[in-house]
Amino acid sequence: MDRTVQPRQLNKRGDLIFLGAKPIWPKGMELERNLTIGFRAAVECPANKTIVLRVAASTVYRCFVNGTFCGYGPARAGHGYYRIDEWDLGALIGPGKNLVAIEVAGYNVNSYYLLDQPSFLQAEVSAGASAIAATGSGPNSFQAVMLRERVQKVQRYSFQRPFSEVYRLKPQHEEWRTQVVVRLDYVSCSSLALKNLLPRNVPNPLFYSRQPTWKLSEGRVETGFEPEKIGDILGSAQAPKRVHPDQAALFFRVTQQGADHKV
Repeated sequence: MDRTVQPRQLNKRGDLIFLGAKPIWPKGMELERNLTIGFRAAVECPANKTIVLRVAASTVYRCFVNGTFCGYGPARAGHGYYRIDEWDLGALIGPGKNLVAIEVAGYNVNSYYLLDQPSFLQAEVSAGASAIAATGSGPNSFQAVMLRERVQKVQRYSFQRPFSEVYRLKPQHEEWRTQVVVRLDYVSCSSLALKNLLPRNVPNPLFYSRQPTWKLSEGRVETGFEPEKIGDILGSAQAPKRVHPDQAALFFRVTQQGADHKV
């Protein structure tokens, strides 16, 4: 069965920019502020083909293959225009099914850092001249999931940047981007109007893992504690007596230098 997607999309100059991907976003939410959405597709890649991930997005994204980070973007463009990033996935693709995952943060606020534009993702995985997975098109379309571990309603402290980042992480919070088979609550997406797309025209950045220069201390973290009295935790008689259940996971025990400390 032919699993490629059509039709191809050209820009105003006639350049081929997408083989079949369409811009999408969870239905009715493209103007909602500070949403974080995960998009994923499982692909089987033919041998001896160049495997490329093309991405255009608003506001920012990062992408993974089988849980391994492979890119961040997009490159900047003028208001109403969006650049296409291309990531060579050859070194990250293995035999059988591979999971390509893209995390997109849609801010919908203006700042010195980013433009206030509606959220979307347009992405595809190509093998040679064929698209084997694409947003909004074909039998192997990217599926979307709300990433609720990043808290949506948070404080914004400055016009310099968008929203502050607050997370409520659970042990399985990375499974959506690491496991091909996993139970998720997918959300339906709408195809949006075609975007004004531009080639990137500058090299992709290089990403390095920086190692620490020296180790100051080490310890052990335990999670899963029930709500406790803040006064007991902080040693303050003036602190509130109870912790809200949502904050229970924030309290953990650190074993450091042979002594137990509650933080």
